[in-house]
Amino acid sequence: MKNVCAGGLFVSTARLLAVGDWVVVSVTIPGATEPAEILGEVRWSRPFQDLVDVPSGLGLRFVETPVRAMVLVLELQRIGETST
Repeated sequence: MKNVCAGGLFVSTARLLAVGDWVVVSVTIPGATEPAEILGEVRWSRPFQDLVDVPSGLGLRFVETPVRAMVLVLELQRIGETST
């Protein structure tokens, strides 16, 4: 996962889905006892391209995100900001 924000995230993956598809993403942060499941809608996808320095993957928009999952996402965002 990259570019985590309150509205969505980027998932680097070779498996591409169609725009509009819904997926469940399992999110865990260091120290958490259990992952949180977050429902996301595919807003865009980027296929793998040889010799291009950007990862393939999916841009997901959060849909009906439970409070616990949103807390985990915001914590991941905070961790990402402090590690750069």
